[in-house]
Amino acid sequence: MMQVYYDRTYNEGIKDYDKVFMAYNVTDEYGDFTSMSPPMMEFIAGRSPHIKDYAYTDYMGMAYTFYVEDKAVKDKLLMVSPSFPEVFGFEMVAGTIDCMKDMKSGIIPESFARRYFGSIDVVGKTLTRDSSIIVGGVYKDLPANSSMKNIVYSPINPAWYANLWESWGFNSFTMYIKVDDPSAIDGIRESVNAGLKEINSEMRKGIDYVSLKDLHYTKEISGLLEAPVKESTEQMLISIAILTILIAVINFTNFSNALIPVRIRSINTRKIMGATRRSLTLSLVAESALTSVVACLLAFLFVELLSMTSFVNITTAGISLTGYLPVTVLTIAIAVLTGIFAGIIPALRMTSYSPAVVLKGNFGLSPKGQMMRNVMVGFQFFVAAALIVAASLMQKQRDYMTRSIDYGFDKDEIVVCDINPPANTPADKSTIVNDMRALPFVKDASASWSVLAEDDNSQGWIFQTPEGDRIDPRTMFCGSGYMTTMGIKILEGRDFNDSDTAAVIINKLTAEKFGDVMNVGKQINFGKQRFTVVGICDNVIYSSLYNPTEPVMFVDMPYPLGNLNVRVRKGTNMFEAMDGIRKVLDGYDPGYPFKVRIYDQIMDATYQKERKLTTQITLFSALAVLISVMGVFGLVMFDSEYRKREIAVRKVFGATTSGVVGMFNTKYLRILAVGCVLSIPAAWYFTDKWMQNFAYRTEMSWWIYALAFAGLAIITVATVSYQCRKIAHTNPVESLKYE
Repeated sequence: MMQVYYDRTYNEGIKDYDKVFMAYNVTDEYGDFTSMSPPMMEFIAGRSPHIKDYAYTDYMGMAYTFYVEDKAVKDKLLMVSPSFPEVFGFEMVAGTIDCMKDMKSGIIPESFARRYFGSIDVVGKTLTRDSSIIVGGVYKDLPANSSMKNIVYSPINPAWYANLWESWGFNSFTMYIKVDDPSAIDGIRESVNAGLKEINSEMRKGIDYVSLKDLHYTKEISGLLEAPVKESTEQMLISIAILTILIAVINFTNFSNALIPVRIRSINTRKIMGATRRSLTLSLVAESALTSVVACLLAFLFVELLSMTSFVNITTAGISLTGYLPVTVLTIAIAVLTGIFAGIIPALRMTSYSPAVVLKGNFGLSPKGQMMRNVMVGFQFFVAAALIVAASLMQKQRDYMTRSIDYGFDKDEIVVCDINPPANTPADKSTIVNDMRALPFVKDASASWSVLAEDDNSQGWIFQTPEGDRIDPRTMFCGSGYMTTMGIKILEGRDFNDSDTAAVIINKLTAEKFGDVMNVGKQINFGKQRFTVVGICDNVIYSSLYNPTEPVMFVDMPYPLGNLNVRVRKGTNMFEAMDGIRKVLDGYDPGYPFKVRIYDQIMDATYQKERKLTTQITLFSALAVLISVMGVFGLVMFDSEYRKREIAVRKVFGATTSGVVGMFNTKYLRILAVGCVLSIPAAWYFTDKWMQNFAYRTEMSWWIYALAFAGLAIITVATVSYQCRKIAHTNPVESLKYE
């Protein structure tokens, strides 16, 4: 529930969060994406008096190396407009937000200042060797559950982009608007889209907006700074929490019922001594509530202990009782109510029997009572089976995404490392690539702007044919030899070479979509620059697996490229190769903490939310199985206590111990079978709903259901057999001597 609360209060720590909206493009061809050009942003901002201010960011942040007193420090940097701190209501603890008007300035979070400088008195300190970023202010840290993170922000200088800044096709920024009234957003949408229709009458969709209040739960929009939370995921967590409480209540009730034979005589004695049924019921319910509260307090202690371990990493919210006080208070209230609810039915039953019935000792064998107990245990089996199946299918989907799916390129022998941005000039890039190619264990190397299949990359520039046709696929900037390095199959034409300065390679989907205008040898324009199509490659997974395969254009140009892709020779020890690559990179900048990774690590990091959710579901499944086993244990205890005489009579007439144990196992395996069969559609429904978040899905294999049910059957038989053998081995004389 801490995770749910964390997500539900997302962005509420940002001032006027309900008045800030992110603008995004809505298209038929590419779905929804955030990237916008400067002319488009200026057009939107001028369409309504309700827009009081606007800001924009580079569409994605980047890892950056800062130098604090000559010591290299790696953190995140996001380039933003000078108005960014004002729009998001940053509270400055040193300096002012006006510092962002200086293109060499930057603002840092308070935690950064204290961690690396030791105080917040850091205005005027430099963060880079060339003094390209000077601390102009320190802002108070934002809550962790905010879309804007506690990183370094520095202003975007339009002069960097020369002629590109005026191009409507330069889609490289994410725009945020701040309005005076949230209800005005509908009018803004209509005004902007009407204006765009005047500019381009063929435009079928347009611009839409999502508030910071809803951004964390928005539909999939390409280019978000962080992936949104799926409603289905949160609903699943809430449902599991409720179901876990329910099966715990059932257990408590069953154990209370199992203790009725032990406690009924003392209760009857208290009745004879003058106690009223009301007072007896209240005392039993109070006892139940107290037990629940004590269990809750022990759970709090357990949670505090867990918060000190690596277990805390299974959630993005962290674990803290004081940090999530509303959740803590709600948990105590639920514990009290659960105790009352779980104790009231057994209390009413224990106080309802007359002395005559108690003396007969058969008050627990009514058909209605037995049916109710069987249904409750069946429900526990239902929940346990559904959770096991769901966890198994989610793990299978995760393995499929990270290890089994065909990405369209060979990622098994690829090592990816970042290049220090301050030294990342085209000349440096070429030298680093050549040095990598010279290593004996390296087959090829090439640079790229981003990492293929890692991020939800929305980089997309709008090109035109000489005839004026619009060409707008996703764009990947890369260097010579990129296709060979990544193992992407060239279907027609060639790979990039060192002499290329304005060449592009398109994937098969791009060729199919745009037809003859994008064949090998054709030319396209971006502003005043002309590019030539030199090849057509196979389709690849461009961004995350949440999105289907898209038209992609690979562009070779002298552009600052932040990643180096190295293909090592087959049979090479990958960890030794990573060490060798790191040594070469250290020679360029000994103080830079290069990140060197293989693709398995990249995939694990890209889908860490799925990994954490799968871990949570698995733990809940284990807990549900444990509770269910305890429930079966309690019910067997109940049955065996009431059926001692029956078992004794069976033993007298020749029944064996194995026969008695088999009789009980048959009963509970039937209950298990019903619960498991009913769990199939429930597990399938929720898992299928979760899998709809992905464009690529694994099969829901029948053997997962079979293994889950077989596992539960083995655990059930072991539990029932253990408890029943004690009763079955009892001397029949002991059970019948008073009859």
